[in-house]
Amino acid sequence: PAQPVALDWADVSAAATYRVQVDDSSNFSAPLVVDQMVTASQLTAPILTARRQWWRVRAINSAGTTGPWSSVRSFTPQAVAQAPVLSALTLSPASLVGGGASQGTVTLTSAAPSGGAVVTLSSGNTSVATVPASVTVTAGATGATFTVATTPVSTSSSAVIGGSFGGVTRSATLTVTPPGQSASLTVTATG
Repeated sequence: PAQPVALDWADVSAAATYRVQVDDSSNFSAPLVVDQMVTASQLTAPILTARRQWWRVRAINSAGTTGPWSSVRSFTPQAVAQAPVLSALTLSPASLVGGGASQGTVTLTSAAPSGGAVVTLSSGNTSVATVPASVTVTAGATGATFTVATTPVSTSSSAVIGGSFGGVTRSATLTVTPPGQSASLTVTATG
């Protein structure tokens, strides 16, 4: 069945509560996946691992006397697609001369949903490096690239470039260096 799985059983006369157990072992060894008391003759299970699960239930009257366990039944829930989150943000190159550009790449844990995934971007030092406000990972893709623009600097500086999507933030440090100094050397030889 699709998840969440709804378990339903026939009412038992004089039952005040029911104890429901779900486990990934047919002998219901501890720890159980679900071991819950309910008053209605049904339970919606939490998201379960997509592998065979067994379940049973028993009634308990108002005096606390428990009835026998029901027969054990099994099912295999469908896998639940996990929503993608940001897994990495990388820069290439990670060090460059100011005034140049670096290429940033964001990577998701799984394919972007229909409509795409908008990753919010930031620069921790906008006087050195700037990024667009966001980059969109197209539907079905797992990554996208963006440009990091840098300004000329007189001393080596760094900027932390950040990205955020799906409640996860990742970052990478970009080092921006001044241009190389040119110098002349004159050698005079005698003899």
